[in-house]
Amino acid sequence: MEIGDILRGSELGKTGRSGRGLFRYQECPKCNKTRWVFLSRINEPPTKLCRACAIERAKRIFSFPSKNK
Repeated sequence: MEIGDILRGSELGKTGRSGRGLFRYQECPKCNKTRWVFLSRINEPPTKLCRACAIERAKRIFSFPSKNK
């Protein structure tokens, strides 16, 4: 597989709606982890970050002060 390859979900072993959808082989720009990403109707993934990097980003953005009394 090469970055940017697009396959149907059924070719990746997916079933149901995912089996009919398109997936792109993509690399996370932060950690360089590669994965298959479901493409939306406009052929763009909802995010370019992998799940782990997206969670870390959200923690930094939405950090709340601790409840120390």
